[in-house]
Amino acid sequence: MRMMMLLKMLLLLLLLLLLLMMMIMMMMMMMMIMILIMIMMMMMMMRRRRRRMMRMMRMMLMLVLLFLLLMLMILLLLMMITMIMMVLVLLLVVMMMMMMMMIRRRRRRRRRRRRRRRIMMMMMMMMKSVCNLLLQ
Repeated sequence: MRMMMLLKMLLLLLLLLLLLMMMIMMMMMMMMIMILIMIMMMMMMMRRRRRRMMRMMRMMLMLVLLFLLLMLMILLLLMMITMIMMVLVLLLVVMMMMMMMMIRRRRRRRRRRRRRRRIMMMMMMMMKSVCNLLLQ
């Protein structure tokens, strides 16, 4: 029962993370649209007063581009983190399931020891692969 509760909690956490990601994505999109509108407005202004606005425009454009780059970087980082979390949670779920199966088997029959070893080996391999991915 405790295992199930833990699993539910983990799933809820994952969902929350995904929701947060969606919210951030929306915010980024809004910001980008706003910045684009600003640039358009500035361009319109530039046509009327050229000399004064040129320097301002360049500065603004540079700042905006930097800002956008930063946002994209943050987004990518968030995506990576969420993906890693998903993988880890999936692994945890699989482990829990395996453990449950093991317990059930132990209760029913005591002959299946080879399979248990195989399962343990598989689990170890999975963990190693995940660790390698994370390290990379």
